[in-house]
Amino acid sequence: MSALAEQVRPLALSAEQLLPVAAPFAPFLPHGGLVRGTVVATSGSAGSTSLAIALAVEAVAGGSWAVTTGLPTFGLAAAHDLGLPLERLAMVAPPPPETWLAVVAALLEGFDLVLVGPPPRLPASGARRLVARLRERGAVLVQVGWPSGRWPERAELTLDVEAARWEGIGEGWGCCRARRVAVAASGRRGAERPCRGWLWLPDETGRLATAPAPASEAGGTLATAPRPALNLVPERVS
Repeated sequence: MSALAEQVRPLALSAEQLLPVAAPFAPFLPHGGLVRGTVVATSGSAGSTSLAIALAVEAVAGGSWAVTTGLPTFGLAAAHDLGLPLERLAMVAPPPPETWLAVVAALLEGFDLVLVGPPPRLPASGARRLVARLRERGAVLVQVGWPSGRWPERAELTLDVEAARWEGIGEGWGCCRARRVAVAASGRRGAERPCRGWLWLPDETGRLATAPAPASEAGGTLATAPRPALNLVPERVS
């Protein structure tokens, strides 16, 4: 792991530098990209893993490296369909509780994007050390599906999948063609103003795209209306 970290270590360490994201994410990110040295969280009962993958696509396509650990719902086929270059992706087996902090800290040393599932436990002191390492190396830590209270402070940016609905399914017939998701963004350090919009995750071609609001919700894709009453579909990533 140490040798791999040396090969893919980020060259630019400035926390102000941005990692690029796909155009549909632009309304949700106040800085126009993922700020190095920050924590980003994706949450929601459906779509949090797919959302994290989609966030990484542009940066990895541009030459960055990504790694995942502790994500049993991460599927290589789905990641490839969303456009993630698999040749610049590493997958690490979930570390045991006693080495979780050490393993994630080592991954932050060598990768631009670290997508990680919930830790078994995380003391506040360990989290602070991890944040210090994150800022020093200029990586981005993506917390995928973490329960509330598992991290001692709010992430700089949180993208929450409020609702999801597959298109193409009739009453007892049809095929899943695309999934429309409602995403709410919030955070701190420049991302305090909440934002809400609709995305195809994926669209009919398997990629991320901006989606119109469903007919049941008035307003545009960045409406501030209450959460719509849509059918929630458990995420299946394969």
